Amino acid sequence: MKKTDEISSTEKLLHVIRNRNETSLKESREVSDGFIDQEFKPSLYTIVPFKKKITLSIIVGSHDLMLVLISRISDQDWSLLDRERVVFSPEMKKDYKQFSIFLRSSIIHFLEGRKPDYIWSTIPSAKIETRFLTIPKVPSNQIPKVAYFSFNKINPTNGEDLIFDFEILGEVSQGGSQKLQLFAYTAFSKEVEDLRKLFAGIGLPLTGISIVPFAMQNLFRSKLLGNLPVNICTLYVGKDWSRIDIFSKGNLVLSRDIKTGINSLVEAVKGQVDRETHEDEPDNNHPDLEDKEFLEKFFNDLSIRGAETDPGMRSGSLNHADMLEMIIPVIRRLVRQVDRTFEHFSVNFDHEPIGKIFITGDLCAHPQVIDLISQQLNFDIDYIDPFSTGIVRMKKNQIPDTVAEKDSFAPAMGLAVSNKNRTPNLLYTYLQKGITSRIQKINQYVFITFLAVMSAGIGFFYWQDHAMKVRKDQIDRLHVQLESFSPLVEKKLILQMTSVLENERKENVSQAERSLGLVMLSELASRTPENIRLTKMDAQFFKDPSESKKNKLLLIEGAVFQRNTPPDADLAVYLIQLGKSPIFRQVSIREKSIQMLNGEKVLKFIAKLEPV
Repeated sequence: MKKTDEISSTEKLLHVIRNRNETSLKESREVSDGFIDQEFKPSLYTIVPFKKKITLSIIVGSHDLMLVLISRISDQDWSLLDRERVVFSPEMKKDYKQFSIFLRSSIIHFLEGRKPDYIWSTIPSAKIETRFLTIPKVPSNQIPKVAYFSFNKINPTNGEDLIFDFEILGEVSQGGSQKLQLFAYTAFSKEVEDLRKLFAGIGLPLTGISIVPFAMQNLFRSKLLGNLPVNICTLYVGKDWSRIDIFSKGNLVLSRDIKTGINSLVEAVKGQVDRETHEDEPDNNHPDLEDKEFLEKFFNDLSIRGAETDPGMRSGSLNHADMLEMIIPVIRRLVRQVDRTFEHFSVNFDHEPIGKIFITGDLCAHPQVIDLISQQLNFDIDYIDPFSTGIVRMKKNQIPDTVAEKDSFAPAMGLAVSNKNRTPNLLYTYLQKGITSRIQKINQYVFITFLAVMSAGIGFFYWQDHAMKVRKDQIDRLHVQLESFSPLVEKKLILQMTSVLENERKENVSQAERSLGLVMLSELASRTPENIRLTKMDAQFFKDPSESKKNKLLLIEGAVFQRNTPPDADLAVYLIQLGKSPIFRQVSIREKSIQMLNGEKVLKFIAKLEPV
């Protein structure tokens, strides 16, 4: 019976063919923006601000699409909106145009008008090279160079077009010095770019591209599986190969691919049956054991029929116990690889043993084989089940029915809780993170500067406001004092004050007149140069009848001795200096002449000075 969450590729293609306007990939690329507007019609749910963020995870397998839609309520609170598995023919992936149309149609049908905020997908992990590195602790701007040099030393790139990225796991002390632990990885640029263009071409640009091991890492880091031991191993067993991933404290630290897979088990059974067939008679009752598809069908039925036999086999056919016996050598080979990986981890990474083993992949549908692996490892093996822990809110009908279904959706569930801090992103490597960090720092500086200027402005405003209040209070007090002040102003009081001031003035004038002679002598002594000798001074004080005050006059006689400059020039400079004196208001020459004095020719002069 067909499950409700599976849609065949035939139905999808029929739907696409009926809608002819969607058959051209070229047209869908040209109108990708219009496609988004048309398919995701605005609704109250999509336009409300601060709405819950929705993440769509898409894992493209060899023959199916795993789609999970999760709403993030907070960093530790999620709600499963929907999940779906869409089956398609492996041949379809070879036709880029046909697969793009199918992918677009499948996603639109799954979303049902809901518009995701983030879209994540994966590339095959086999195309990724990973390494756990320990490097010296260097400045943050030098970490990328040191990380790339250390990675390239172990895995030379040989000039290939690769994307390099790393994640800092923490610090560790080794040999007395601090070092950084990194998990570095490279991916082919073409793989990443092809996937990015595929989704961009259908109008659904990707937020991030990762790999399944990192999606499983999300499950552990976000604690979707509950509280787990420090060291965890996941054993993925696929059809052609297997992968051993070890996580320590939620971080992927070791990843190893091995060639043993389900096909190895089938080949082991087929080889054993072939040998027995050649030893039997030609007319034995075995079916055509050369038919590999028959063996694969028989092997796939192990988990369903147990010890029952295939209806197409006769009484001499192989039974369940025979099948398990035939695959034991392959199981032992797989177990040896796991044991060696554990030993390598214990010696080089952490001395604490592995606390839990999860098995994933196609082998989850075969519990008898898993029990056999558990017996060989002497270790309990569990399934990854993010649906039964109760951490992600979901409806009962959204929980898968079988262990195999839960396991198949586990990577998509882990990818759906991705974010830029928790999940390595091949579209957002350390280069883009560095640019974003620099932009954020610039924004922080601008914001801090703005806050400082705004704080200074607010402080100045409050200071001005306070100063205004202080001045206003002072003015108010002065107004009160002014209103309360009432001086006694009378004519008699004013006359008395005037008389007192007049007497003080007369006393000052009399004192100045008595000291005028001494002041003039002092001023002449200070301003007369060495080459000018004063021979006579005559002070005259007389009163002009036409004027009320006395006139004062000072006559000086002297001689200018010749030096380096002409006597006339020295006399002119001398008189100018006397004119600048605050004591004399006017200076003039009455007469001057050249005469002999003590056998030396001098310039005799008489000058008139009027005191102030």
